[in-house]
Amino acid sequence: MTYFMKHRTPTPFATVAAVAFLVTACGYHPRLESITVTPNTSVAVHGSQQFIAEGRDGRGDIFEISPTWSIVANGGSINDAGLFTAGTTAGTFPNTVRATEGDVSGTASVIVTPRLPLLATITLTSTGPDSLPATTTRQFLAQGKDSAGYDFAFSPTWSVVAGGGTISNTGLFTAGTMPGVYANTIKASWGNVAGYATVTVGSSAASIATMQELVHFAYDKSDLTDTSRATLDGKVRVFQSNPAMRILIVGHTDDRGTGAYNLALGTRRAEAVRDYLVAQGVATSRIELETRGETQPMTGGDTESAWADNRRGAFRILVVTDPATQPTR
Repeated sequence: MTYFMKHRTPTPFATVAAVAFLVTACGYHPRLESITVTPNTSVAVHGSQQFIAEGRDGRGDIFEISPTWSIVANGGSINDAGLFTAGTTAGTFPNTVRATEGDVSGTASVIVTPRLPLLATITLTSTGPDSLPATTTRQFLAQGKDSAGYDFAFSPTWSVVAGGGTISNTGLFTAGTMPGVYANTIKASWGNVAGYATVTVGSSAASIATMQELVHFAYDKSDLTDTSRATLDGKVRVFQSNPAMRILIVGHTDDRGTGAYNLALGTRRAEAVRDYLVAQGVATSRIELETRGETQPMTGGDTESAWADNRRGAFRILVVTDPATQPTR
């Protein structure tokens, strides 16, 4: 009895099986015959390009490969996955990228073109600490980098954004007279790219000296003299230009009188100085008081000259704007 099958289409599985049967029956064993590497391309200096290797057998069918990648001629480097990175030399490199499996290989050509770098960042540095006394100078430098992180030569335009002094066209900064922290005040720009630096302007050496001038008193007195008031007026001006400054006022006496009496007299002298400064507008929170009485003479001896030296109000700066010029307490 004969059976007929109508309208039946062979399945893909059946087709593959049939082909495999015929290949085996004919003695054909597929093997890698060729590798094609793509693309042939242009890459900028330091640029990257992914390359692809395709293997085929003698019949032209796809043949799965895991090639070894290499560079035949100068022009960069390539990793195990075929990612090529161009070197620093521009030029045409025929057949420079190679993919190899066994004794079969394929190549692709690369043209490395010069990079047209663009300035990406500007970083500012100074030749010394970022803190400097008023009216002194500090040289600032500007370094440019492109998007790949390579140095970029340029001539910046220098400016001071928000007070704090002046700067020359070569980056030489001169601090102003007003102490303070000036955030992002120094600017170096080129086109639409800019870099900034913060500076701290501290008290000048003259201001420090003024604050440390002594105030002297008559024997057994805590009253201020005209000379003392003139000295304190100079300190008021320093206070006004140094908003962060705080001081310690220490009252001293000569060695005549009892120790307890002299400690109390030292307190009255320190309070007299403080009260005058406060009357001139200095906040009490910026002043601390202390008395040493006769315990810390400035000049030794039992002479009127020595006693006059020791009857004093002394000043110690506790806080200034510039830590580099801050005396220890």
